[in-house]
Amino acid sequence: MQIRLASPATAPELVEELRTAAYVALDTEFHAERRYLPQLYLLQLHVPGGHAWIVDPLDQETLPAIALGLQSCTWLVHSGYQDIRLIQQAIGAVPASVLDTQVAAGLIGVVYPASYAHLTEMYLGKHLAKTETLSDWSRRPLSRDQLNYAADDVLFLPTLWETLLENARQLKRESAVLPACLEALEKTLLCPTHWRDVPGAQGLSPSQAAVLEQVFDWRETVARESDQPAKAVLPDPLLLEIAKRQPASINDLHADRRLPKNLARRWGEEILQRIHRGLSTEPDQQPRVLGRGTAESRQVAWLELFAEALGQTMGFAGRLVLPHRLAEQIVLYKPESRSDLRFALSPWRDDLIGDQLWAAVNGRINLSISDFDVRQQVSTPP
Repeated sequence: MQIRLASPATAPELVEELRTAAYVALDTEFHAERRYLPQLYLLQLHVPGGHAWIVDPLDQETLPAIALGLQSCTWLVHSGYQDIRLIQQAIGAVPASVLDTQVAAGLIGVVYPASYAHLTEMYLGKHLAKTETLSDWSRRPLSRDQLNYAADDVLFLPTLWETLLENARQLKRESAVLPACLEALEKTLLCPTHWRDVPGAQGLSPSQAAVLEQVFDWRETVARESDQPAKAVLPDPLLLEIAKRQPASINDLHADRRLPKNLARRWGEEILQRIHRGLSTEPDQQPRVLGRGTAESRQVAWLELFAEALGQTMGFAGRLVLPHRLAEQIVLYKPESRSDLRFALSPWRDDLIGDQLWAAVNGRINLSISDFDVRQQVSTPP
């Protein structure tokens, strides 16, 4: 397969390939260190049956010349979280449909999230050399090894996608693939980070969680505006400690010896305002949390184990089909009927596990250990 370097002169040819393509395989190379969003240094494109195109984002003309073509074409990615965000920033928009091989693989196999190299070897018998993973992509010119590595990341994507899709058809899960990919796209665009993902957040009281939510939002804003990693602005352990202690003054902030003094001096008043806003949240508006060591936290753990056991039986990844946040939602809001549960689940999830999940939350499924593996069995409650 020929590798072509995109340029203003070849941009019309690339745009024409995009115009007639069912989808374009896409990947990026970037440096994530010391930034809020990684710095994009390379974009790789491959239309099935066409070339592997290497686009240099440092070239100020080529990417704008193909931007409209990219926006109008369905994308095919693997674990597209960073790729989607970076390209959206670079060209201003993303298409309505983005296909993801990692998501598709999770619907037909128990490993999730699976790496691209793992899937290409498992399904295509191709071994990918990953020697350039930590390469310096900011240097120019790029070496031949770098170009070959970058091209490999898109050349096998179409064949891998079609193979996964055929497996989904055989399992009668093809109808779940596109909605699951759309859900992954929406999550990337609408909610890339969340305060509930801070380690220890579920051990907070509702009022502490309200403070955490406010200070977390402040941290994201500062990190984005100053272009630095959010955890470099305020590490997670200190963020959690502020939510717990709820300091009421600058002196109270300084009382924590781990909190950088310059941070308290520079942003102390803003942090205190966010703490006050969180504490002012009405009780019925405070976030619902599970608490540590509660019956509800054990119920979430049981549901996650159930999903893993069901996935082992049916051949899907439990953590994709029943992610932690969704298990929490089910436990916190306790659906009272099958219709309530159907409303809480997306349609593709309901088709796949709705009946079994409803049986599980109503005590009609037991888990047992056999040969050191967790298994499920349907039972009749007393």
